[in-house]
Amino acid sequence: MRTRHLVGLISGVLILSVLLPVGLSIWLAHQQVETSFIEELNTYSSRVAIRANKVATQGKDALQELERWQGAACSEAHLMEMRRVSYSYRYIQEVVYIDNNVPQCSSLEHESPPDTFPEPGKISKDGYRVWLTSHNDLGIIRYMVAMGTAHYVVMIDPASFIDVIPYSSWQIDAAIIGNAHNVVITSSDEIAQGIIT
Repeated sequence: MRTRHLVGLISGVLILSVLLPVGLSIWLAHQQVETSFIEELNTYSSRVAIRANKVATQGKDALQELERWQGAACSEAHLMEMRRVSYSYRYIQEVVYIDNNVPQCSSLEHESPPDTFPEPGKISKDGYRVWLTSHNDLGIIRYMVAMGTAHYVVMIDPASFIDVIPYSSWQIDAAIIGNAHNVVITSSDEIAQGIIT
């Protein structure tokens, strides 16, 4: 009885001396990987936020510059100024001059089709009108973020807001999703079914 008890005790100690370090190592490795992932995710998300803010600020700066125009609307000089602004600001794809939400001319065309812009999806705190639209002078159906004032609209490719490369060992994706209807405005990769309901 004594020998059996001693063998059981020694076996238990041996099993614990093997399993405890292995289990502790697995737990510590899991904690380290989780901490590393959270740090990389936080770094990436802050870089995406900085990029989105930079793109939005550039749109506002372009609109402020355009609103200072004093010449005749849609003249050759005005068209050249809109083209210059469109070219000078990296994220601006097109500049449209509007009158009562009806495009008059753009940096791409002397005369724009008389389609009326819809009401903005959002008005920012500083008064800029913002919406997602496929309106353009080329007749191409491609959704762009439009940011506007009373007389000008700048068109921005939605992918510009999240175009950041993740410097991590994980695949990290970003997306901009509309609050009202869960519309995916842009994403860095295809979003799996069931994530957005």
